[in-house]
Amino acid sequence: EDTLYPNANGTFQQFSVKDSTATGRHWTSVDEVDGSADTGTYVYLTGGDEADYYETENLESFDYTYSIIDSVKIHVRGKKTGVTTSPSFYWYDGTTAVTGGEIAITTSYADSYEKRTTNLTGGAWTSTNLNNLQAGLYINAGVGTGTVYITQINVHVYFTVSVAANKPHTITQGITSGGITK
Repeated sequence: EDTLYPNANGTFQQFSVKDSTATGRHWTSVDEVDGSADTGTYVYLTGGDEADYYETENLESFDYTYSIIDSVKIHVRGKKTGVTTSPSFYWYDGTTAVTGGEIAITTSYADSYEKRTTNLTGGAWTSTNLNNLQAGLYINAGVGTGTVYITQINVHVYFTVSVAANKPHTITQGITSGGITK
């Protein structure tokens, strides 16, 4: 499993930012180590019909050529007060945008996840899809007078390492599959 954290603003930055030093850098407000308090940084929204998207880190320098990416999951930690509608997950890969399900948050900070086993066009996930991925939030109009707070957002990548027949793969101890190396 790899976890990809926000490292830049995405296409939209329409939520407000609590940390005044993060003005213009929304992504630094959703990377809290302890996402359970209002004392750190966070993004928030009072109102609706707004979105905040975050570019994520690229995959580690692991060779995914012979790996199968099984699924990708967006993780969000947040809460809402006086709001009847929660934000929705939002997936964007630079070309295709998909609005996901509602983020299950309540009046206390809680984690919510949405998992996809296919990329945004229905095919298998690739490292290219993931390296272009923006994870985000969208909340439609009609949230009333309440507020939505988000302290964390990141992307989890689940994969299976597979070894193709007759393809050499160097292992750190110097042994190679598909042939013998001493």
